[in-house]
Amino acid sequence: MANAICAVLTRNAAPLLGEWLAWHLSLGFERILVVDAGSTDGTQAIARAAGKVGPVELLDCVLPDTLSSTERREALTAEAIRLARQDQDWLLILDADEFLDPSSTLDDLLNTGRTADGIAINWCVYGQPVQSVTGSCLISRFHYRSTPAFSDNGFVRILARTSALETVSDAVFSGLPMDNLVHADGQDFTHSSTSARWNGARILHYVWAGDPHMPSHLAAHYLCQDQEDRSPERRLDGVLPIRDALTGAVTQQGLETLLAVLGESLRTMLAPTPESAATIPDEGHHASFSFHRVRPSERERILLTPQAAPLPSRTRTCFLQDMSGRFLTLTESGTLTTRSDEEGLEPDKKLIAVYQDSHPDILTLLSLDGRPVRYATGALQQPVLRIQMASDDTVHFFVNDAVGDQAFKKIPAKLELSPAPLSLPSSDTPEGLSLPGFCTWLFFHPNRSLLDVARVATTLSEEGRAELGQAAPEIGTLL
Repeated sequence: MANAICAVLTRNAAPLLGEWLAWHLSLGFERILVVDAGSTDGTQAIARAAGKVGPVELLDCVLPDTLSSTERREALTAEAIRLARQDQDWLLILDADEFLDPSSTLDDLLNTGRTADGIAINWCVYGQPVQSVTGSCLISRFHYRSTPAFSDNGFVRILARTSALETVSDAVFSGLPMDNLVHADGQDFTHSSTSARWNGARILHYVWAGDPHMPSHLAAHYLCQDQEDRSPERRLDGVLPIRDALTGAVTQQGLETLLAVLGESLRTMLAPTPESAATIPDEGHHASFSFHRVRPSERERILLTPQAAPLPSRTRTCFLQDMSGRFLTLTESGTLTTRSDEEGLEPDKKLIAVYQDSHPDILTLLSLDGRPVRYATGALQQPVLRIQMASDDTVHFFVNDAVGDQAFKKIPAKLELSPAPLSLPSSDTPEGLSLPGFCTWLFFHPNRSLLDVARVATTLSEEGRAELGQAAPEIGTLL
C-alpha cells in the first residue's frame, strides 16, 4: 500500500462520495480523509460507515459562514495538510467529482516524483452523456470526454510531498514552488493551458455528475462529447466490491440508528388503550369455578401482530425465460442480460428468481455462482423487484436499457436456499406496510440479512417509504 493520503473536500456530496471512496481505496491509498464543511445530506454518515470498510477518516470542519468559496477551500486544504503531515509522505487533495486515474499503479506514479516536491496531474473533463445512460455506477454512465486541447484540461491537481508543504498560499499548488514539480510522466513541469499531458496519470473530472443542473452557459462549455473513452471501466472489478461493501455498511449504520430509537417508538405506538365497560374483569369467582386474567406483556402483545411474527410461507425458486427461449443471466460485470442454451449458457450461470406464496409479486434475483446481481440503474442495493403478474407462470418487469421491458416465463427449479429467506410481514394498511409495521418486523428479526430487509422494504406503502427515507436516509438504497 502506497505511503500516500488522498483527501476529498466535501459539502453535501452524498451522491458521489460512496463511489469516490471505493475508487480511491481500490488504488491503494494508505489513508483516505474526508474533509467536510458541514454537510447536511448524509455525506458524513457515508464517511463514518466507510471507516468500517477501509482506512477512511472524517474531519468535520466548522467554518465561519462569512468565508468566500476560495477562503473556505484554503481552510479545508490547510486542515488536510495538517493531518497528512503526521504520517504520510504524499498528499493529493481532490473534489468529490474528481477521480485520480494512474496509467498503471499508484506506486508507479509516486516513483515518477522521486526527487520532486510534487507531481502535477492534468484534468480530463468528461462531458454530458450523449443519451440517457443507466449503469451500476458513475463510471459506467459517462462515456465521452474532451480532447487534451480543451482549455479546462490545462488545470492541474498536485500530488504533493508532505515534507515540502510549509504554508498554504493557494488552494491549487498549496504553496509549493513550481520549479521542483514534475508531470505524471516524470518530465519537468511546464504550465500549459493549450494541451493537457495525460501520460502517467490524469484526473477524471465528472463535471455533470457534480453539477447536473448547471447554468446554460456552463452546460454549453462542458458539453465535451468529443471522444468516447471508457478506459476507466477497467478498474471496476476492483471498485465495485468495495462500493458494495461500503453501501452495505452505510445501510447497516442506518438500521442501527433506526433501532436505537425504535424501543421508545414502539412503546408509544402500542400504548395501552382504555378498555370498555364490557371488558372481562381481572378476577372472577363463581360457585363452580374462578378465574384470574393474565394480561400479555407489552412485548407479547407486539408478538401477536403479523408484522412481528409473520405466518410461514412456502419459498419457491425458478429460472426466468423470455418468450424467445433465452434465460435471464449476468454479464461479466454483473448486470442483467439474456442468453440461450444454444449460445453456450452453462446451467449454473442462469439466474434464480426467489419468491414466496404470500407475496408472489416480489422477486429476488440470485446467482448460483455467488456473483452479486446489479439491477438496472444501480439505485437498488439489493436485487429485489416488485413485478407485474401477467399470469400464474408469467412475470413482467424492466430489465435494463439493453434488454428492456420484458415478459418472462417462470421455469420451476427445485433448489434449497440456505439460509432460507424470512417470511414477509402482512400489510397493516390498505396501501401497504406502514413505517411502524416495518420497524416492528425489524425489531423482532435480529438475524435478518440486508436482502431480507430489502424484501420487506418492497412491501412498504408510498407513505411508509417516504417516512422511512426521512427517518433513516442511509437506507435509501433499499427503497
